[in-house]
Amino acid sequence: KDINVLEFGAGWGFWSAEAKKFGFKVSCLELSKKRVDYMKTKGLRVINNTKNESKKYFENLLSLIYFLPEMERFFLSSPSVRRNFLDRLIYNIDKKYISLINSYKKYILERNKILKNYEYDKNWINEIEKKIAELGIEIYNKRTKHH
Repeated sequence: KDINVLEFGAGWGFWSAEAKKFGFKVSCLELSKKRVDYMKTKGLRVINNTKNESKKYFENLLSLIYFLPEMERFFLSSPSVRRNFLDRLIYNIDKKYISLINSYKKYILERNKILKNYEYDKNWINEIEKKIAELGIEIYNKRTKHH
């Protein structure tokens, strides 16, 4: 992945380990030597407090994502929450991505509105569904590219 995740005050590294499972480049900042040693056994990159290592990391950091304990719902809630989070991450890399998502949602809403009316133009609904499928494939390709 081209997305770096830096967790400040990483504790035992739970959030960083979860982000790493999603394929992000993860680094942790933690002061407790006991916790640092534990995170290293889990294969997490831990940045110590030396100025050179921290400075080099921040110079290469393009975007910053942080996890707070309140973000636990991200891992425990519905897949749509995780998709929305992933969409925001992709948007940080590809600024046109948000318009793709918005177009997809617009066509879904339009389709649902039309289907509520029992009499509708089948050609029109077919065109909308074709556009939804095209946009869906494009979204899928971008998500798998960045996953």
